Amino acid sequence: MILIIIVVGFLAAIFFVSLYILRMLSRVKIKSTLRKKKTLSATEETIEAYKKLLRYEPSDNNTRIQLAKLYMENGNFTEAITQLNTALIYTKNNSTVEQSEIYNLLGQCHVKNNDLEEALKVYSLMRKIDPQNPTVYSMLGQIEKKLKNKKKAIAYFYKAFQLDPTNIEILRELSSLFFEEKKFKEAYFFSKKIVELNPEDTEANYYLAEINYAFGKLKDAYPHYIKARKEDRFTVTSILKIAKILETYNKNNEAKKLLVSLLKKEGLKREEILEIRYELGEIYIKEGDINNAILQWQKIMNYSTNYRDVRTKLDKYEHTKTNIVLRKYLMSKPDEFLRICLDLLDKFTEKLIVIRKDILRDSSVEILTHGVHNKVETTILFKFFRGTTPVGQLPIREFYERVKETKAKIGICFTSSEYTEEAYQFAEGRAIELKGKEELLKLLNKVSK
Repeated sequence: MILIIIVVGFLAAIFFVSLYILRMLSRVKIKSTLRKKKTLSATEETIEAYKKLLRYEPSDNNTRIQLAKLYMENGNFTEAITQLNTALIYTKNNSTVEQSEIYNLLGQCHVKNNDLEEALKVYSLMRKIDPQNPTVYSMLGQIEKKLKNKKKAIAYFYKAFQLDPTNIEILRELSSLFFEEKKFKEAYFFSKKIVELNPEDTEANYYLAEINYAFGKLKDAYPHYIKARKEDRFTVTSILKIAKILETYNKNNEAKKLLVSLLKKEGLKREEILEIRYELGEIYIKEGDINNAILQWQKIMNYSTNYRDVRTKLDKYEHTKTNIVLRKYLMSKPDEFLRICLDLLDKFTEKLIVIRKDILRDSSVEILTHGVHNKVETTILFKFFRGTTPVGQLPIREFYERVKETKAKIGICFTSSEYTEEAYQFAEGRAIELKGKEELLKLLNKVSK
């Protein structure tokens, strides 16, 4: 009887040992299969293999976390959340490292599901158990940024920066937020730190360029725009600013080539096309190429009839295409304009003596003279306006005050446009003569002969 019991016990032991061995072999086989599949992609078959492993050992958190990651890769964040919440239950000995990883993954899932309030709760719990982890504050910053709480976002990102001062992503968030808030000193500080770590970082270079440009430091802005233009979202703005900088330093040909080339870029937005053509027009005007300037403005008008001051520019310059003399009067540089005005006076006044000449801020010219007018030798204050809009009463009233201040006997105005009715009414009965466009053109034609 005893022998039978011993034999039965021995057989039972062999049976249970065999079951255990078979179970272990099955787990090894599943893990071997998983190792092969993990090199490929997260498929349903791989997920099923992980789930089978967890049926053998539910408390295996490493496997459960890997399963959650697979669900996340597949975009199944709801199932990932379920697995991560279960993993929290099985967390051994309240392991901070393991809990921190689970909370981080759980928070990411809630963010992906756009459940930001739940994500805030999760990361707040993570902060309690792992307060020196920069990831906590970075993620809290991301959530507050999505919730449009920029001040809270900046505070969290700054805490993350203090814990991890060389993390480019954290630095980028701070530079971006400060730039959006127009806190350029802080934006400059963090952008500079990024460039120190990665000199080719396009976003940081763009912020540095924009800040330098805003403060008139064009030479400092230029190299940053060169680097920023490599990224498509900064290309148009960067090249436009580069062209403006080149134009400032009279490198008009280089600026023009850049803008003409930029117009050929595919996918340009309407506003970008308008701005590029506008800047081209500005360069052509600066070069005195009125025909090409007008061509750019006309193309702008095809898109938008009210873009900036294009309509005014067209009104001002279009009629000068066929009148070279008038074009010079309207478009010459201040010193050249003054010389033209003096040439006009030589034809208009006999025995001319120039007492004083002034180029004024509004681009007009005043010349105090002594000479013969209407066969009378006298002191005359001349004023030359240039533009296409009618000269109103106010500038004529101001001119009359200047006539009295200079003790001139008469004041004579010339304009490339006309005068308003109010201006003529004011001049009537006073020692002022108003010469309009037709009289100016006759005088200009005399000078050109």
